[in-house]
Amino acid sequence: MTELLDSSIGLTHGQRRFWTAEQALPGKVDNRMAFAATLSDVDIATVQAAFALVVHRHEVLRSRYHPDGTRQHIDPGEPGLTVLPAPTSSADPATVADDVLARWWSMPLDLSRDPPTHGWAVPLPSGQVLLCVGVHHIAFDGWSRSVFLHDFAHACRRLRLGVAPADAVAAVTPYGDFVRWENERLAAWRAAETPFWQGLLADPLPPVFDGVDAAEGERAEHVTALPPDSTAALRRPGAAAAFLTAAAGAVGQVLHRDAFHLETMSSGRFEPCFGNTVGCFVNHLVLPFDRDDGLRTVGRRLYQAFRHAHTPVGEIGAGLPRGIPATQVCIILNQRPGSLPGLQIVEVRVPRSSVPLVIEANPGPDGSWSLYAGYRTDAMSGTDARATLDAVVDRLARISGPLGPDR
Repeated sequence: MTELLDSSIGLTHGQRRFWTAEQALPGKVDNRMAFAATLSDVDIATVQAAFALVVHRHEVLRSRYHPDGTRQHIDPGEPGLTVLPAPTSSADPATVADDVLARWWSMPLDLSRDPPTHGWAVPLPSGQVLLCVGVHHIAFDGWSRSVFLHDFAHACRRLRLGVAPADAVAAVTPYGDFVRWENERLAAWRAAETPFWQGLLADPLPPVFDGVDAAEGERAEHVTALPPDSTAALRRPGAAAAFLTAAAGAVGQVLHRDAFHLETMSSGRFEPCFGNTVGCFVNHLVLPFDRDDGLRTVGRRLYQAFRHAHTPVGEIGAGLPRGIPATQVCIILNQRPGSLPGLQIVEVRVPRSSVPLVIEANPGPDGSWSLYAGYRTDAMSGTDARATLDAVVDRLARISGPLGPDR
């Protein structure tokens, strides 16, 4: 066991949930994240140095966890970046990234001994360098990917300009500060917010997919670009409500479901000081949805849900007679990535999932948007997945205002 930097550092509720999940089902893909990017005009040594700086700055990326899951230790060293040989063929970066990350999805991981972060660098025939990173969810979330890549890109740039390594990555609020901040407030949040969720989730609703269990199944993906006339609602206030309305309505339309529970996310970063901190902040929100719900109805419901989103979902479930309803559809509006000089994000494939359907809207740095559907092949056909994204595009095009009338 490594040195304990601060004996008061426990775990957040989200971290405890992922710790418990990892002990119950070691190696489950849903508990892991991966991302990749290509870098131009940079050498391997600079990539290695920048990776080490970012992992050192964000201490949760080098955490170890006590065997009883109550405390986290910070390794004073950094997980190294493994340099792999250049590919012998001229495969595109996404194919190379999937080949590299196959080891991440299958490698054994003991969170009490192994770092939650692993990285690989691959020199490409084009002269670029491919960075591939795998991180356990106990130390990371979707927002963290943008923070990591922003810090990494700027560290590469500053190192190339001769900036001292100590100044190449900006200072951040330590994740341990969030751990203490959440644990100090959790009891008050639970008391104030549980009644809202008891009322919202009181009525049971049928599943979206019949006969689909909670085990991980093979995952396939479909991606489509959003035409300009469908992006206006995503560039205005109320974008989250607009996307949730369009995506949930599309699911009900294509799969012939009138009412169901769906899952979305709160970033969990309730204080601005945590906006540039890597870690497990995200909170899962479960919401009821009716196929006839319009933008105004969904907007009000989502607004109230975000106001009551401090309490982790597991704590809410403990206060509900039937627990948190099981969900089979997750809908996510991702944030626009910040400035990434010299870096191009490479989409990677997730091989398996226990979630039957995930729909995401992903903004690009150039103002473009793409829609993503990840679906279990034992729950949904590729034809239905494509039809669902087509229906999302159509519904977004018909939403003319940020919180306009129901339609």
